[in-house]
Amino acid sequence: GLGKVLDAVDRCGLSDNTLVFFFSDNGGISWVASNGSCRGYKADLWEGGHRVPAIARWGGRIPEGVVCDQTAMGMDLLPTMMELAGVPLPPERKFDGVSLGGLLCRNEQLAPRQLFWGYELRGTAMRDGNWKFITKPDGTELYDLSSDIGEQNNLADDHPERVAEMASLVD
Repeated sequence: GLGKVLDAVDRCGLSDNTLVFFFSDNGGISWVASNGSCRGYKADLWEGGHRVPAIARWGGRIPEGVVCDQTAMGMDLLPTMMELAGVPLPPERKFDGVSLGGLLCRNEQLAPRQLFWGYELRGTAMRDGNWKFITKPDGTELYDLSSDIGEQNNLADDHPERVAEMASLVD
């Protein structure tokens, strides 16, 4: 389907002034999808619930063939679109997201940031670099995603200081 959209943009001669940004808002739904080596599915706090690829194309503005592993979220889309359209963000407004313009157009790294999300009854998750902290009604989990993308090795007992720090930030 994405190929058909891109072909239509090309056929209409619009590829140099059309940004196409494609992503999903969540991982696959339970047994009917594959989330690769990621644990969990849609609405889970684990990576399989939300880690998805994104594809961006804008002829002459976004370099072709570049692949990155930077973490971005849906909340980054508004600041990104505003920057790319040349519209300043209102200074009196605090936005949770950041612009991905430099990442997309110049392959610049995003500044380090802490990310938070959750579901009222399921718990809360936080990312701080490669560390991921999950707090649920039945306990806490800590993973180093750089070596455990499948979230199989809960390191909470091995890193009580990191758990305490991340728990206080979640609170």
